[in-house]
Amino acid sequence: MGFVLALDARVQVRKFLEANRDIPPAFREQGSTEMSCIRGAMDHLHEYAYTHHIERLMLFGNLSLTTGINPQEMTDWMWSRFIDGAEWVMIPNVIGMATFADGGKMATKPYASGGAYVNRMSDYCSDAFMIQRKEPETTLAHSQRSIGIS
Repeated sequence: MGFVLALDARVQVRKFLEANRDIPPAFREQGSTEMSCIRGAMDHLHEYAYTHHIERLMLFGNLSLTTGINPQEMTDWMWSRFIDGAEWVMIPNVIGMATFADGGKMATKPYASGGAYVNRMSDYCSDAFMIQRKEPETTLAHSQRSIGIS
């Protein structure tokens, strides 16, 4: 079933949420962000070509969704970085779940979460700046600047 969904999603990739930003420097260059959770996940990815699904969905995917990274670029980036980045896995996970680019074929709503939720579900961002911040707009703008999106 995943393979069929993957092929269908590949053919019908659409930017449902009109996400059109390029992959940010924080995803291309190691150590280029003040976000310790992203920096740590990138270090792990660079060393092993693998990260846990929580890092994929809640860190990379969530930032991709909330900052408007182009879903196809995000999928291509994950293919090029992850040793297990098979098409039948990455397309449904990135296009359908992480970026909601299929408009709801795979998931019923966008899967976005804030720093407090990431902190509650893991220890990836326990010292991240965003958890202490109160204003959503400020937090998003600060996150975007931190990963190299202006």
